[in-house]
Amino acid sequence: MLPGDRGRCCSPQYSPGCAHRSCAACGGATSTSRKVLHVRQRADRYAVIGKPKSKASHRTVPLGPTVVNALREWKPSSKLACPKGEHGLVFPTPSGAIALHNDVVRAFIVAVRALGLTGANGQPKYTGLHALRHFYASWCINPIELGGQGVSKIVQQLLGHSSIVMTMDTYGHLFPTDKTHTSDWPRLNARC
Repeated sequence: MLPGDRGRCCSPQYSPGCAHRSCAACGGATSTSRKVLHVRQRADRYAVIGKPKSKASHRTVPLGPTVVNALREWKPSSKLACPKGEHGLVFPTPSGAIALHNDVVRAFIVAVRALGLTGANGQPKYTGLHALRHFYASWCINPIELGGQGVSKIVQQLLGHSSIVMTMDTYGHLFPTDKTHTSDWPRLNARC
């Protein structure tokens, strides 16, 4: 990491708002004091660093307290020192290089199995990093009182979708319907 608790971004399994198809070790800067990740670059499946896919992919993603604490422990001065490499990544390979997509997916599947998330046939229930992105999106869709964002436009921005249509086409079925919030109508009408 760089001085002042800042460093390059991490792999998408640590930042579910990043799209894994174009991001084997997404790029940006983390700020543990501000508890955010700034997505400014990406690494593709061939470990080539470049710009994010679209203008909307340049975004700031909030980091939860568990991630912030883990990043603070991952300082060069700690026992868990981050391996140094030419790209200054937060979660590189042991040699400091960009982790290849297939290697990250293999590690993810090991973790899924270790957690017992397997089907009746013993195969892992989740076999790709995109499962984390979908979990993050569905969690963000929760009402604010349940820890989510509750507003489709915010979810769109956190995921880096270029259009609200993309967000709603993919996750619209998860947003509450009028029927699920009829008890809120008197409160909402009073605000109008």
